[in-house]
Amino acid sequence: MITPTHTRLSLTAAVAVVAGCSLALLAPWQAAAAVTPPRADFNNDGRVDLALGVPAYADGTVTGAGAVSVLPGAAAGPNASAKLVVTQNSTLNGTALPGSSEADDAFGSATAYGDINGDGYGDLAIGASGEDDTAGHNDIGGITLLYGSASGFTADPTMYHLPTALRHNGQRCGTSLAVGDFNADGKGDVLSLCSGSSSVMWIDGATKAVRTNAGTVNPYAPIEGEDITTADVDGDGYDEAVLSVVNHDVGPRMTVLPGSATGLKPESAAQVDRAPAAWSLATGDVNGDGRDDVIGGSPYGGSGQGGAVVALYGSTTGLSADRSTTITQDTTGVPGSDEASDQMGYEVAVADVDSDDVDDVVAGVPGEDLGETDPYDADQGAVLVLRGRADGLTGEAATTYSAATEGVAGAAEAGDLFGSAVAAADFTGDGNTDLAVGIPGENTGDGTVLTLNNNTAGGMDTGSGLYFGPGALNAGAGSEFGIGRVLAP
Repeated sequence: MITPTHTRLSLTAAVAVVAGCSLALLAPWQAAAAVTPPRADFNNDGRVDLALGVPAYADGTVTGAGAVSVLPGAAAGPNASAKLVVTQNSTLNGTALPGSSEADDAFGSATAYGDINGDGYGDLAIGASGEDDTAGHNDIGGITLLYGSASGFTADPTMYHLPTALRHNGQRCGTSLAVGDFNADGKGDVLSLCSGSSSVMWIDGATKAVRTNAGTVNPYAPIEGEDITTADVDGDGYDEAVLSVVNHDVGPRMTVLPGSATGLKPESAAQVDRAPAAWSLATGDVNGDGRDDVIGGSPYGGSGQGGAVVALYGSTTGLSADRSTTITQDTTGVPGSDEASDQMGYEVAVADVDSDDVDDVVAGVPGEDLGETDPYDADQGAVLVLRGRADGLTGEAATTYSAATEGVAGAAEAGDLFGSAVAAADFTGDGNTDLAVGIPGENTGDGTVLTLNNNTAGGMDTGSGLYFGPGALNAGAGSEFGIGRVLAP
């Protein structure tokens, strides 16, 4: 059994590739279509760049300050030799990041890509959920924005928080992030759920004004599991904000805040009836109808409590459990079985893995036990690839990958938690979707990330694997930073 810690993105939401993913068809009178965020490609070289958020990173002697390592895409996969390690003490293209590295800031607790300033380059939003303010509030959280360009990232000198009057200790804004275009102005707006309270904040991409719908999402704090994604689920041309909140006292809640010409409309927020208990969210089109669908990972779902993945299909009337598909490891075609604490769906990502023009779902199963009887084989972990089809998400032809899969370098070890984070994007620039998998338990908590390149036949070339451990942060073995809990895209 693994401890349910949950740091983010998402995206987008979720886990933060600069991808044209996650996060419709319009009549002439409707608003112009929301601009799809560019791929997670900060320098527009045609390859997705992988961002590793490491909130436990020690910046020198400052423990828990946090960092983000950006690995540019390359022909063989993410290029560690060209990595950029960013902390709150960094200066990028002559502009210093706001704030400074302080103990337990948890910079990198969430990441999300999108074109925030509308210049066509992928930008990166970074959460620091343990950030304090200068007014005496502790752990309110903050968001830093990095703008991509041909010459690399430039930092926004402002750190973004909730308005002062709405702040209180322990809010931890920035634990979940997503980028969408809520007013269809061509600039990405940054959405954050604050895990220590019921507050949601978003940053307008054009004006940088911070707005909030405090109290709308869940009046029963603290939140125990949560995530965010953005999607135009009703096809009106404006992205909606979709927020999933799990609280054991009141059950799961999924809230949709509609977009409009003036941005999000919290006063028109709608609850999704019989929503899944989703701890992770992602967006894509898994039935090929041209509308965004929302994928929820429910790691404690399923009849055996081994987890589930739920596809909620977009429509003109929004999301409904009546238009959904639930997949568990007991579903026909899915490898394995629904066993307690497998945590299928702990993280999810959506992309077209098999190049059939319908998106597929990658689901992490970090609690998967690969041994038959040996207790020391517990929590090695795995990932599942579920196929999208014209009639929706299916278990048919599902595939699984782990450190025990033939051809994958390394070994599956107890407590690795393979699949704690997942990302699916084209890191090599060949037009096919590759995988990135977080393994935060590797080497007793040092952690690592494994990438696998697509074999162009809808599967992964298991011999192409690249690992990114402490060296991706210029750190040594024994650092125990838990690399692999936060990925972007």
